[in-house]
Amino acid sequence: MSGAVAATASGLLTLVAVLRMVSRDTPAVYVVYNLVAAVVITGLGYGISRGGRTCAALALATFLFTRVLLLSRDGLNSGWPLALIVLCCYTLSIVGTFRWHTLRDAHRRL
Repeated sequence: MSGAVAATASGLLTLVAVLRMVSRDTPAVYVVYNLVAAVVITGLGYGISRGGRTCAALALATFLFTRVLLLSRDGLNSGWPLALIVLCCYTLSIVGTFRWHTLRDAHRRL
């Protein structure tokens, strides 16, 4: 559940950033890219809340990819404590979804 909350919060914060971009006359390509990113990560959060292992893995992969891009651009000065918390949430969501499927499959065999 922590991964779903983290993904939903990330999507909503990205949406807020998109609204700020629109008010500052940012080029349309950046606005569209971030809007698509907000929709995708929110959708992954929904998938995680439904127990989707693939969604949990994709959310972690997306997060790691964007963090590597930010690390190469900004260095270690760009919010690493929050990044560690979100990394833990996504990792726990992977563990949780795989464990949920294991327990569900074991219950079906009974």
